[in-house]
Amino acid sequence: MKVLIYYGLLFFLSTAYTQAKPALKQPSSVSIMSFNVENLFDTKHDEGKNDWDYLPRVLKTTAEHRKRCESKRGWSKNFCLNVSWDESGLRKKMRQLAQVVLSVESGKGPDLLILQEVENLAVLKRWNQDYLKAAGYQSVVLLEGPDLRGIDVAMLSRLPLKGEAKAHPVKFVKANLNRPTRPILEARFQLPDGTTLAAFGVHFPSPFNPFLARQEAFQILERISNQVIADVETAIAAGDFNVNAGEDSRFYRQLAHPSFTVSHLFGCMTCLGTKYYKPKDTWSFFDAILLHKKSQWQIRPGSVEVIQHPSHVQKSGSPFRYRYEDGLGVSDHFPIMLHLERHKK
Repeated sequence: MKVLIYYGLLFFLSTAYTQAKPALKQPSSVSIMSFNVENLFDTKHDEGKNDWDYLPRVLKTTAEHRKRCESKRGWSKNFCLNVSWDESGLRKKMRQLAQVVLSVESGKGPDLLILQEVENLAVLKRWNQDYLKAAGYQSVVLLEGPDLRGIDVAMLSRLPLKGEAKAHPVKFVKANLNRPTRPILEARFQLPDGTTLAAFGVHFPSPFNPFLARQEAFQILERISNQVIADVETAIAAGDFNVNAGEDSRFYRQLAHPSFTVSHLFGCMTCLGTKYYKPKDTWSFFDAILLHKKSQWQIRPGSVEVIQHPSHVQKSGSPFRYRYEDGLGVSDHFPIMLHLERHKK
């Protein structure tokens, strides 16, 4: 009888211990940042790309190079001819970009970082390995597009990548653009609850092109995302939409709002924007994060913000773009960030 009582007591204690152990908590939110890093180029020429500006001065002394610069004017011509884009400048640029990224989430950076104006996979990997170690980004995504300057959309994430990334071409039917633009980058990630996030990174045609070009690019994005949301639980689109203040209502409210929740229309009501245009003294949300309205995860109220690190802000309050002569500044865009959380039914 004593033996039975002894083993019965052991069973009771082991069961009680098992029940008392706290369940492993899954993170209840995921942070997402979109950041146009403004010309993150390496110091080498990529075949077939017009990246000649971003070379060391020693490679800019030939008659052939001077001829490449002839059609340029003013600051652009001087940069092409005289500015040395060398290892020292590149290291400073990467260090200062990383400082901004790692200024959030207790020094770890966002869970998902969506980037614009990255030249190639090599410079992205170098930046990640040498300057973003604290973030622990394991998913590194960049697919070469047809942009003539060689700038691409990219992603870095702590979330596990699911499957292979895709590049969706942006082909214009009505807009009269005579040069190729950046494709829409699609990558899928596993969220902490095991569901799938489809992320679309975009860099739409600049405001020097007609509004119709951005409208057509958005319609392609909307069509793709509507197809994808049938297969995944959550979908976002983030990047540089190149929408100026005069187009904000027409683009974000009329075009995007029916299918997406728009970051700066949902929150950040006191934010001026992510891009400042001095000639017209205007702020715009060139950069935005859009959440498909059929998504299971939702934007956490109060989480939308424009990130303004001290090294990235001029005295006027506008973005301090990287200054080649002394290596100060960061980019001509502020990043925008928000948190997604599991929808509470």
